[in-house]
Amino acid sequence: MLKSLNKYIQRSKSEAWIEKINLWKKEFPLTYRRGSPDVIMPQFVIEQISEACKDAIIVTEVGQHQMWAAQFFKHKKPRNFITSGVWHNGLRIPCSHRAKVGRPDKTVIDISGDGSFQMNSQELATVVQNDIPVMS
Repeated sequence: MLKSLNKYIQRSKSEAWIEKINLWKKEFPLTYRRGSPDVIMPQFVIEQISEACKDAIIVTEVGQHQMWAAQFFKHKKPRNFITSGVWHNGLRIPCSHRAKVGRPDKTVIDISGDGSFQMNSQELATVVQNDIPVMS
């Protein structure tokens, strides 16, 4: 049934839009203040994680840490960024250990804030009981 609808789909012409976005990226590059020797900026930490773990699955919940992970981790492959599109704390630890069970060959990194950690830290018991190598 759905395949019969394919004949009605027209390919989008998005070259001009992509060109405009690339121009904006050059004109207004994503950046942040580097801080001082005494302050480590969270964006910098995520950039360093990205350098060290290029092929990792990243899991976040909602919040500023989610935005930083989306913006400053250099995502190379599809389906390696698991996040909530709505206000939902409690997602990250269950998703982290399920991602590791589903892809035991991959490094799974959970990036979270203090509130989301407090929201479901009891899930760490599931991780320990099942000997799932996930670090939060």
